[in-house]
Amino acid sequence: MRWFAGALAVLLLLVLLTFLLLRGIWTDEARYALELKALSDFSLAEASLNRDILEARAGLLRNYDAINTDVDALDNALARLRDYAKERAFDKATLDRLARLVAQREALVESFKTDNAVLARARASSATKPNMPRREGRSSPRSFVSRSIPRRDRLVPSRSIWRSSRGRLPLPARAPPHRER
Repeated sequence: MRWFAGALAVLLLLVLLTFLLLRGIWTDEARYALELKALSDFSLAEASLNRDILEARAGLLRNYDAINTDVDALDNALARLRDYAKERAFDKATLDRLARLVAQREALVESFKTDNAVLARARASSATKPNMPRREGRSSPRSFVSRSIPRRDRLVPSRSIWRSSRGRLPLPARAPPHRER
């Protein structure tokens, strides 16, 4: 009788392991590939958004169409991930947290676009103010930058300032005059 009970337990264990093995094999590779593509699209859209924001901040991106496209791609990938989670009855808490983070990121992007546009307008208006000194024939941004950076010879104190300090400060050697190209 003991022998029969042991054989029955081994047989039940073998049936259970076979059932778990067959249940663990997922043969729907097409759906799995689509889910992986949605995850890949999400991470690619996020990386593209980071790149475009950096380009916009550096002034290399002239309009925000690329940023808007990246935000839309994030939303589309998130919607596809939600659909796949609903079909497979996955936990929705993780996707809800991800959706909140994406919404927060979109709000930050909109705030950045506004701030960056204001900053660009301020830069453009300060470069074209009429009360700024202009040299004849030189109105390029390069000449504006070269005028706004103090030259080395202007940083050296004059002899009268040195005399008024009664020699307490060492007088550095005069820098050679700055030549413009």
